[in-house]
Amino acid sequence: MAPDFRHLSKNQEYLLTAIVTLICGIFALGVLIWAAWTISPNSGILAKNYLIVLIAFLLGWTTGMYLSPYNGKEKLKFVTIGQAISAFLSGYVLSKFDRFIESFLFGQNKLPIYDNWIHLGMFIASFLIACILVFTARAYFDIEEKKEEVKTNNNSAMQIGPHVGGN
Repeated sequence: MAPDFRHLSKNQEYLLTAIVTLICGIFALGVLIWAAWTISPNSGILAKNYLIVLIAFLLGWTTGMYLSPYNGKEKLKFVTIGQAISAFLSGYVLSKFDRFIESFLFGQNKLPIYDNWIHLGMFIASFLIACILVFTARAYFDIEEKKEEVKTNNNSAMQIGPHVGGN
Protein backbone atom coordinates (compact mmCIF):
# COMPACT_ATOMS: atom_id res chain seq x y z
CA MET A 1 0.00 0.00 0.00
CA ALA A 2 1.48 3.35 -1.05
CA PRO A 3 1.65 6.13 1.52
CA ASP A 4 -0.82 8.98 1.07
CA PHE A 5 0.91 12.37 1.04
CA ARG A 6 -2.09 14.47 -0.03
CA HIS A 7 -2.53 15.94 3.45
CA LEU A 8 1.05 17.24 3.50
CA SER A 9 2.19 20.59 2.19
CA LYS A 10 4.68 20.66 -0.67
CA ASN A 11 7.57 21.20 1.75
CA GLN A 12 6.48 18.37 4.04
CA GLU A 13 6.29 15.93 1.11
CA TYR A 14 10.03 16.26 0.67
CA LEU A 15 10.88 16.08 4.37
CA LEU A 16 12.71 12.75 4.07
CA THR A 17 14.75 14.06 1.15
CA ALA A 18 15.62 17.19 3.12
CA ILE A 19 16.68 15.18 6.18
CA VAL A 20 18.83 12.83 4.08
CA THR A 21 20.39 15.84 2.33
CA LEU A 22 21.23 17.45 5.67
CA ILE A 23 22.73 14.22 7.04
CA CYS A 24 24.83 13.71 3.89
CA GLY A 25 25.94 17.35 3.97
CA ILE A 26 27.04 17.11 7.59
CA PHE A 27 28.89 13.87 6.78
CA ALA A 28 30.60 15.56 3.80
CA LEU A 29 31.62 18.48 6.01
CA GLY A 30 33.08 16.01 8.51
CA VAL A 31 35.07 14.31 5.75
CA LEU A 32 36.31 17.70 4.55
CA ILE A 33 37.47 18.67 8.05
CA TRP A 34 39.14 15.27 8.47
CA ALA A 35 40.88 15.65 5.09
CA ALA A 36 42.10 19.14 5.99
CA TRP A 37 43.54 17.73 9.21
CA THR A 38 45.05 14.66 7.54
CA ILE A 39 46.90 16.47 4.74
CA SER A 40 48.39 19.07 7.09
CA PRO A 41 52.05 18.36 7.93
CA ASN A 42 52.13 21.02 10.68
CA SER A 43 49.86 23.26 12.72
CA GLY A 44 50.45 26.29 10.49
CA ILE A 45 49.12 24.54 7.40
CA LEU A 46 46.31 22.99 9.46
CA ALA A 47 45.21 26.47 10.55
CA LYS A 48 45.39 27.65 6.91
CA ASN A 49 43.27 24.68 5.77
CA TYR A 50 40.66 25.30 8.45
CA LEU A 51 40.58 29.00 7.63
CA ILE A 52 39.94 28.19 3.96
CA VAL A 53 37.13 25.82 4.92
CA LEU A 54 35.64 28.37 7.34
CA ILE A 55 35.69 31.29 4.89
CA ALA A 56 34.18 29.18 2.10
CA PHE A 57 31.55 27.78 4.49
CA LEU A 58 30.51 31.30 5.55
CA LEU A 59 30.31 32.45 1.92
CA GLY A 60 28.26 29.34 1.08
CA TRP A 61 25.99 29.98 4.05
CA THR A 62 25.37 33.53 2.85
CA THR A 63 24.72 32.34 -0.69
CA GLY A 64 22.31 29.65 0.56
CA MET A 65 20.35 32.28 2.46
CA TYR A 66 20.32 34.53 -0.60
CA LEU A 67 18.96 31.70 -2.77
CA SER A 68 16.13 30.78 -0.38
CA PRO A 69 14.44 33.81 1.20
CA TYR A 70 11.60 33.07 3.59
CA ASN A 71 9.22 35.75 2.33
CA GLY A 72 8.83 38.69 -0.03
CA LYS A 73 10.21 41.20 2.46
CA GLU A 74 13.39 39.19 2.94
CA LYS A 75 13.62 38.59 -0.82
CA LEU A 76 13.50 42.33 -1.47
CA LYS A 77 16.31 42.95 1.03
CA PHE A 78 18.41 40.17 -0.50
CA VAL A 79 17.91 41.51 -4.03
CA THR A 80 19.12 44.95 -2.94
CA ILE A 81 22.18 43.50 -1.22
CA GLY A 82 22.80 41.18 -4.17
CA GLN A 83 22.75 44.08 -6.63
CA ALA A 84 25.33 46.01 -4.60
CA ILE A 85 27.63 42.99 -4.33
CA SER A 86 27.15 42.19 -8.01
CA ALA A 87 28.10 45.71 -9.04
CA PHE A 88 31.31 45.50 -7.01
CA LEU A 89 32.24 42.01 -8.21
CA SER A 90 31.48 42.60 -11.88
CA GLY A 91 33.46 45.82 -11.91
CA TYR A 92 36.78 45.79 -10.18
CA VAL A 93 37.19 42.27 -8.81
CA LEU A 94 36.32 40.37 -11.99
CA SER A 95 38.81 42.36 -14.05
CA LYS A 96 41.66 41.30 -11.72
CA PHE A 97 40.43 37.79 -10.93
CA ASP A 98 41.83 35.88 -13.93
CA ARG A 99 45.40 37.07 -13.33
CA PHE A 100 45.15 36.18 -9.65
CA ILE A 101 43.82 32.68 -10.38
CA GLU A 102 46.48 32.06 -13.03
CA SER A 103 49.35 33.03 -10.73
CA PHE A 104 47.74 31.27 -7.73
CA LEU A 105 47.21 27.94 -9.49
CA PHE A 106 50.17 27.88 -11.88
CA GLY A 107 52.86 30.20 -10.52
CA GLN A 108 55.74 31.80 -12.43
CA ASN A 109 56.85 28.72 -14.41
CA LYS A 110 53.28 27.86 -15.57
CA LEU A 111 53.38 24.49 -13.76
CA PRO A 112 50.50 23.54 -11.44
CA ILE A 113 50.95 24.34 -7.76
CA TYR A 114 49.32 21.22 -6.30
CA ASP A 115 48.82 22.55 -2.77
CA ASN A 116 46.89 25.50 -4.15
CA TRP A 117 44.73 23.18 -6.26
CA ILE A 118 43.96 21.23 -3.08
CA HIS A 119 43.07 24.46 -1.28
CA LEU A 120 40.83 25.48 -4.17
CA GLY A 121 39.10 22.10 -4.00
CA MET A 122 38.58 22.47 -0.24
CA PHE A 123 37.18 25.96 -0.81
CA ILE A 124 34.73 24.83 -3.49
CA ALA A 125 33.64 21.76 -1.52
CA SER A 126 33.06 23.75 1.66
CA PHE A 127 31.19 26.47 -0.22
CA LEU A 128 28.89 23.94 -1.90
CA ILE A 129 28.25 21.99 1.31
CA ALA A 130 27.22 25.13 3.17
CA CYS A 131 25.11 26.39 0.28
CA ILE A 132 23.26 23.07 -0.01
CA LEU A 133 22.74 22.72 3.76
CA VAL A 134 21.39 26.23 4.25
CA PHE A 135 19.26 26.15 1.10
CA THR A 136 17.76 22.80 2.09
CA ALA A 137 17.05 23.89 5.65
CA ARG A 138 15.45 27.18 4.59
CA ALA A 139 13.50 25.77 1.65
CA TYR A 140 12.10 22.63 3.25
CA PHE A 141 11.75 23.68 6.88
CA ASP A 142 9.83 26.86 6.07
CA ILE A 143 8.88 28.87 9.15
CA GLU A 144 6.53 31.21 7.28
CA GLU A 145 4.48 28.32 5.89
CA LYS A 146 3.83 27.10 9.44
CA LYS A 147 2.78 30.60 10.53
CA GLU A 148 0.38 30.83 7.57
CA GLU A 149 -1.16 27.45 8.48
CA VAL A 150 -1.78 28.65 12.06
CA LYS A 151 -3.33 31.93 10.80
CA THR A 152 -5.50 30.03 8.33
CA ASN A 153 -6.66 27.58 11.02
CA ASN A 154 -7.43 30.42 13.45
CA ASN A 155 -9.37 32.38 10.82
CA SER A 156 -11.34 29.28 9.84
CA ALA A 157 -12.24 28.59 13.47
CA MET A 158 -13.47 32.18 13.94
CA GLN A 159 -15.57 32.04 10.77
CA ILE A 160 -17.17 28.74 11.75
CA GLY A 161 -18.34 30.05 15.13
CA PRO A 162 -20.79 32.74 13.98
CA HIS A 163 -22.25 30.56 11.23
CA VAL A 164 -22.98 27.71 13.58
CA GLY A 165 -24.46 29.99 16.25
CA GLY A 166 -26.55 31.97 13.73
CA ASN A 167 -28.48 28.93 12.44
